[in-house]
Amino acid sequence: MSKNKKEIIFLIQAFEQPRILKKIIEKSYEFDKVKVYGFTRKIHAVNNYSLLDDYDNIDYEISGVFTDKKYSNRIFSYLRLLWSIYSNHGFKEKLLYVVGIDLRILSFLVINAKIDYVISDIVWLYHSKTRKAIFRFIDTRLAGKSRKVLFTSRGFYDAHYSAYVQESQVEITENKLATYGKVQPLETLKE
Repeated sequence: MSKNKKEIIFLIQAFEQPRILKKIIEKSYEFDKVKVYGFTRKIHAVNNYSLLDDYDNIDYEISGVFTDKKYSNRIFSYLRLLWSIYSNHGFKEKLLYVVGIDLRILSFLVINAKIDYVISDIVWLYHSKTRKAIFRFIDTRLAGKSRKVLFTSRGFYDAHYSAYVQESQVEITENKLATYGKVQPLETLKE
């Protein structure tokens, strides 16, 4: 795959997610420069992101450490992230690859950005009725304003986003887990 684009900027919720690290590495073959801003989590401190050091065109910055369920403590980390983006990239046109609703909300504040938004889980489904309605409204509108929306399930798009996101914006990349020959597809199981 030849590189045809200059730079992509990742905004990620957790450096420890293997599927995100895999995507960063994949994009390093497409782009001249890959800049990654993200967070680590106290509960998942495995430091597997050091494998990014093996790629000359990938530069990453840890913008903070998150503690689970302490959402108000994240505000300063998000402000620091926003400051880093503007300090390093200014107001020029940017391509952002954003993972998660909280960072998608933050990316709304990044001027002159084209945004590819990854929805791997719909977190607002797990909230109370009022919070669910508020977050659904925000999320579906921001998804519709994204350049691309990447889902890990066709069902997410069909059930929750099809009225807000055009089919031409959608990319489905299902999470496929390695079965190591131990798991059979459901249709082959006997009843």
